[in-house]
Amino acid sequence: MVSKLFLVLRIAVILFPTVSGVLLTNFGANKLNEAYIVPFMPRMNPHGFLIFSTMNLPKGSTQAHFWIGDISLEERTANVNVYYEFYVSPSTGEQVIGFQIPYFCDLLNFSIGSQSERLEVSKIETVHLEDENPKDPMSDKAKTTLIYVRFFSSPLIEKYSGNLIFTWEGSIIKEDFSNYIISIPLADSPGDSHKKVLEYCPNASIYFEDIRVIIAIQIPEDCEYKGSIIPPIQELAVTSQTQNSILWEITNPNIMGLPGSTYHFTMSLENNVESELRDHLLFDSGLYMGLGVSLVFGGLYEAIKILTDIVKERRKT
Repeated sequence: MVSKLFLVLRIAVILFPTVSGVLLTNFGANKLNEAYIVPFMPRMNPHGFLIFSTMNLPKGSTQAHFWIGDISLEERTANVNVYYEFYVSPSTGEQVIGFQIPYFCDLLNFSIGSQSERLEVSKIETVHLEDENPKDPMSDKAKTTLIYVRFFSSPLIEKYSGNLIFTWEGSIIKEDFSNYIISIPLADSPGDSHKKVLEYCPNASIYFEDIRVIIAIQIPEDCEYKGSIIPPIQELAVTSQTQNSILWEITNPNIMGLPGSTYHFTMSLENNVESELRDHLLFDSGLYMGLGVSLVFGGLYEAIKILTDIVKERRKT
């Protein structure tokens, strides 16, 4: 009876640290994998921001100011207010002004007119488009939104302005565990316009050159600005809020004077809360894997020790 109990205890001395070590090592490995998991990177949109219109917009007369706030990194959404303005020769009759916006947009409000007069809009149309990658049909589809508006122009207005307010989905891309990219593609050539633009508005001209683009991004709470593809021109401290806004100006998106592809403005953010969580995961993984490996070796040592004792006892007999 005593010998059987002693045998059970000897087996327990081997199995307990070995099994516990394997479980702790596996748990630590899962923590490590969670800390280094690489999310799926969606396809960059090939159709950048541009304006199309039936009116003749003189070169260099158009501006678009992106004010991006209420950023939700968890939902990958942001609220955007695009203030636009352009000069034209006084005209009458029904006209069209339209915007090609990369990714998915849920239009909330639209206005057009002058500083003293808002014009009545006869029709607002929002078109959501999805395009497969011909090189990889199984990859994520590129989403593009077309917003075009019909209105009657005023012979008294030479400078038109207005606001385009929408919820933007798709421009926020998770790069790794705690780092994010905000991507704003800007059209750089006529080929960047979606083929559906002229189908919905056949008499429109496409404008992408010499549009003065201002981008202001409100840094989300608990986040840190890490850098951008071009340096910002100003950092704005909003006294009524805890977040700061960073300002960029893009007057000519051509790279080295060579047009031909969509220019992607990108800005990088780090979520400090997720960064701390990642550090905890790395610490926990090292702790559990260290304990687990030591227990496994401890169990193996006990097994070897017991086997050695058994061999010695057999030799004596």
